[in-house]
Amino acid sequence: RGLSPARDQAPLCVAVLLWPEFPLMSLACLVESLRHAGDHGDASQNRYAHWQILGTAGKPIRSSCGITIEATTQYPEPQNFDYVFVIGGLLRHLDAAPEQHRAYLHKVHRLRRPLISVCTGTFVFAQEGLLGTGPACVHPYHMQDFRDRFPNCRTLPNRDFATQGHITTVLGGVSILPLMTRIIGDHFGPDRSAKTVHQMTLPAPDLTLAHQSPVQSDHGTIT
Repeated sequence: RGLSPARDQAPLCVAVLLWPEFPLMSLACLVESLRHAGDHGDASQNRYAHWQILGTAGKPIRSSCGITIEATTQYPEPQNFDYVFVIGGLLRHLDAAPEQHRAYLHKVHRLRRPLISVCTGTFVFAQEGLLGTGPACVHPYHMQDFRDRFPNCRTLPNRDFATQGHITTVLGGVSILPLMTRIIGDHFGPDRSAKTVHQMTLPAPDLTLAHQSPVQSDHGTIT
């Protein structure tokens, strides 16, 4: 039978800020999760889930593998989005992002909209003073670099994601998939979340999502 959003929810709307030399896998996992959640079967019409890549027209963002991504819109009001993701890039390029990216990040933070860092996006959050005293997920590969740069920030190397208030940090790589499953399930209900798991051949949710911190959104806390 066909699936439709649970609880008559409005579409799930997500914004993405890409840092130069970002990992394409993280973006692909995010977008593919939304694509499968966003329509019936494999129609891919984005009926129930929408995403936008923020940036300046004519200035594509280069991924670490060399593939470039064009922005789909500039910098709309943060209230247009349920979540704003920041996918960091190679450490040597962290300071090369457009100033508009950082300005928008602070605008979202001031409004306390849900903000999610992915991979070295956590370095960006730390640079901008957004982490506070809460623990942040940092990939073991980058752990020493993070501790050297931000010795006062607490770290978590052994969780896919963790949340404090409206800030969520994600290790990177495929660690974003359990988070997306949680977000989709919270917004639409278990049927559409299960569709994403099935279509993307993910491990069973009860195995991938155990012992994770709750995610804060406008729809409540995802436990």
